[in-house]
Amino acid sequence: MKTYAKILSTCLLLAPMCAFGTGGAKPLGAGGGKPVVNINQDGAQEFHQDLKDVTKPIAANIVQYRAKHGKFTSKSQLLNVPGFGRQKLNINKNYMVMGPGPWAENQGNGKTS
Repeated sequence: MKTYAKILSTCLLLAPMCAFGTGGAKPLGAGGGKPVVNINQDGAQEFHQDLKDVTKPIAANIVQYRAKHGKFTSKSQLLNVPGFGRQKLNINKNYMVMGPGPWAENQGNGKTS
């Protein structure tokens, strides 16, 4: 009975957080372990921190490419960024979105275009 009471009290404590959202925290990608990066809005720091194997110079290249060529229309366009190859795309594609906000529909589904 004590275990049930602990579970119930934990649920009651967490319920207000669920009702009011994450307070601006980044959504989590596939598996819930990593934040989602919006490739059309986020900066170099987010690319470096939230994507696997993306160094600071590669993150800067992504931002520079976007500034020069405009918003990405597909995730596969990242292959045009110096230092961002097919392996990085495959590793990170489930943690990237392109939409107007981090919760854009159908963006974290693993499709590369």
